[in-house]
Amino acid sequence: MSNPTATDVLGPVAVALYQRLTGDAALVALLGVDAARGLDGVYDLVAPEAAPAPYVVLGDGVETPRNVHGGYGAEVVVDLHVWDRSQSTNTVSSIANRLRGLLDHQPLTVSGHTVVAVRHDQTLALRDPDPELRHLMVRIRITTEQE
Repeated sequence: MSNPTATDVLGPVAVALYQRLTGDAALVALLGVDAARGLDGVYDLVAPEAAPAPYVVLGDGVETPRNVHGGYGAEVVVDLHVWDRSQSTNTVSSIANRLRGLLDHQPLTVSGHTVVAVRHDQTLALRDPDPELRHLMVRIRITTEQE
């Protein structure tokens, strides 16, 4: 009898988040997606130079084991960064509110894992040296059990 081993959860979580965000018409409208240029408004780690603001970047993730006797689990924390070029925080705030609505206490399908909970952990307003750049970070905590 072989012992099961833990599998990666960061990759499947990133895929699930990307699918959730890009599949939401209200978020797509807030981002003003430019499909004609191949830009979807949600990017993994780095936005392309040509990406028009506003946009969301799936930032770094941290996976912490949450194992139980006879099984593997994880707690994953992912930072979603909302960026805009504006004098106002209205747009980034609206986008952050939509992200929280899409994810906090909502079911999420993560390949190879059962999602136990999805929670909004915190939102941070971050200052940039450029006075016209607005940046909010929305931190999401996802608890999983390996299938």
